[in-house]
Amino acid sequence: MMAIIQKITNDQLGEDMKTVILSVLIALPAFAASSFTGKWEGAGRLDTNTSSQHCKKVQIELELTEAVLKLVSAYWSCGEVGATEGLQIFSIKGNKVFLGETTTEVGWVSDHQIHFDYTNEEGTHTVIHFTRVGNHFNYDRTLTLKGTEEFWHYNARMAKVD
Repeated sequence: MMAIIQKITNDQLGEDMKTVILSVLIALPAFAASSFTGKWEGAGRLDTNTSSQHCKKVQIELELTEAVLKLVSAYWSCGEVGATEGLQIFSIKGNKVFLGETTTEVGWVSDHQIHFDYTNEEGTHTVIHFTRVGNHFNYDRTLTLKGTEEFWHYNARMAKVD
């Protein structure tokens, strides 16, 4: 009798585990979208080849779906240096990120990370990495200007504000 109960329990556990695994695989893209979508704010640091400054305010707004990643806006206030960026749109196919609607692959996305590595038309090389950690995300961005030794490295810890 104990062997029959054990077999039933194991069979049920197997089916239950299949259901859980399938549910997790289906939910991963939705979780990634919900974990990054929104307005984020924090503080951080700006390092360049000539100076280092505290960034008292860093703001980023992201929209992430299964098909599109929008960097809606970004703002940094780092000492006497401030910067604002407008809308940038990337397409997503699977876990790969593409520049606009092109076939130029520039990064990847997972449930806890987004990564970009690309060079724009002006020759500026950009590497951006978002890592979700609990209720926050860490933001790391490096810009290297074409034909110079000039670089800008931003990093910040961000919390969701809406």
